[in-house]
Amino acid sequence: MEAKAQLTLTLKDEPLSGIIHSSMAADVWNKLNHCYEGKGQNTVAYLIKEIFCATLSDELPMEPQLNDMHHKAYILKMLGEPISDSVVTHTMLLSLPNSYLTLHTILNSSPATIAGSSLSTNTVITQVLTEEKNAKLGNSQVAFIAHELDTIEGWPRRFPS
Repeated sequence: MEAKAQLTLTLKDEPLSGIIHSSMAADVWNKLNHCYEGKGQNTVAYLIKEIFCATLSDELPMEPQLNDMHHKAYILKMLGEPISDSVVTHTMLLSLPNSYLTLHTILNSSPATIAGSSLSTNTVITQVLTEEKNAKLGNSQVAFIAHELDTIEGWPRRFPS
């Protein structure tokens, strides 16, 4: 009963009306989970659309926007419709605002990516957040990243003339 009280005390009026007559905390939790996480093909389609049609904005902090995409991919995995980390990573990069175009190009052109390794969502999130922080301070990291890549043997790729 205490667990049910804890759950109901944290809810606003709208979701509370759907669970007020539940007697067990487990029943409350299941109803809330069904309401917010959803199941079925409509939810899967909605989440896929949200991930692949996302356009990130410079007007909002990047971290919650990127975490939202990552969380939606996790929900899809829990619903039995996983999207690979590599696909989520590329979707994040493609969703970045134009102000991140140089970072996008550098990350896609890194030696590891060229060699066939894929970037991880954590790497992309870290690099985007670093770039966002430095852009606010007025000293973009893009030039630094490009310089670091230039020091790696074989980078940039040299093409025969």
